[in-house]
Amino acid sequence: MFFGGAYSEAIAKLVKECTDNGIHVVATASNNYSDAYLVTPDTTPLAITVAASNKSDQIANFSNYGSCQ
Repeated sequence: MFFGGAYSEAIAKLVKECTDNGIHVVATASNNYSDAYLVTPDTTPLAITVAASNKSDQIANFSNYGSCQ
């Protein structure tokens, strides 16, 4: 899933409901080169958040980043 923008309680709730029902949620970290923890669903520790990488397998210079634990 991909959602851009600030934190959303509704999306966080949706992610929780999905994982409570056995659905694994994988989300992009977004591409604003900012802290991924400031956007949804990355703020939800139940979502598996994936960042972008470049051809050298390093974090892409546009990818969001951070430790969302």
